[in-house]
Amino acid sequence: MITPDRWQLDCAKLEIKDQVLPKILKDNAIRALRLDQARS
Repeated sequence: MITPDRWQLDCAKLEIKDQVLPKILKDNAIRALRLDQARS
């Protein structure tokens, strides 16, 4: 598992638009918390 500090450092090196990152985080959280399965 990757630590939050490591993730933030690695993410900062990527060329991701500022408006895209929140969607990535949200989508990952939904999958990690299995909230997408609650809709089915």
